[in-house]
Parts: sequence; C-alpha cells; structure tokens
Amino acid sequence: VKMEESTLPSIDLKKNFDLYKRIHQGHKKKLFSSLHDISEGGMAVSLSESCFGGSLGLDLKIPDEENPLEALFNEAPGRFIVTVSPDEVDSFEKLFKDSIKLGVVTQESELKIQFQNRILIKKTTESLKEIWRTPI
Repeated sequence: VKMEESTLPSIDLKKNFDLYKRIHQGHKKKLFSSLHDISEGGMAVSLSESCFGGSLGLDLKIPDEENPLEALFNEAPGRFIVTVSPDEVDSFEKLFKDSIKLGVVTQESELKIQFQNRILIKKTTESLKEIWRTPI
C-alpha cells in the first residue's frame, strides 16, 4: 500500500505540553467538575461517556463555523471535554483562553447536540449507554 499523503493529524508537541501543564494547574485548583479526553470515537463518544457517571445531561451547540461531522468524530489528540461549575468559570477562562463553550450541563438525563438550529443528536443517557455497551 502506498500512501501519497499522511492521513494522521499533525501534533504540536509544544502546544500539547502547555495544555497538559494548564490541565494540571486546573486540577490542583479544583476547577473541573469533570474532564474527559476526546479520543476513540471523537467528541460524540466522549460527551456520551461524560454523561454515564451520573444522571445529568448536556445541552450543546456546535459553533456555526465548524464542520459538524469533523467536530463530533475527529479523534485528533490534545482535546478535552470539561465541565466547570458556574463559580469557577472566570478562573477556568483565564487559564484556558482558547477554550470553546459548547453548552451547559442539565438535570435531564439526555445528550442533546444542535448545529445551526437543527438537532443532530437527542438521546437519553441510558440509550447511549446501551449503544456504547453493545459489541460491534
């Protein structure tokens, strides 16, 4: 097999190292209510997994300038899903100036993701957990 162009994402090691140092600082300051890497399956899977631990949900909007498929399923390294209590938002934003707010944690046990006023995903946490557990 001959590859003409690399399909692997480029990694900026210096930028990733800086990110991990800031995550460590945030952890020491107890800024995060939750923190999950975006890895296998991309953001859609990581968001689902973030909902599994409790009976809470997420109501999110993908920014209009993003490609929703890339945003939801890209497995590029150095990305994280973070939830922060309202009391910690200012401290979080000072430490992570380049973060993107996607939405809010809800009391409903449901993951809802919108893009340009269209609902892309609206599933209960329990149904997502069943899908996640089902072998391929």
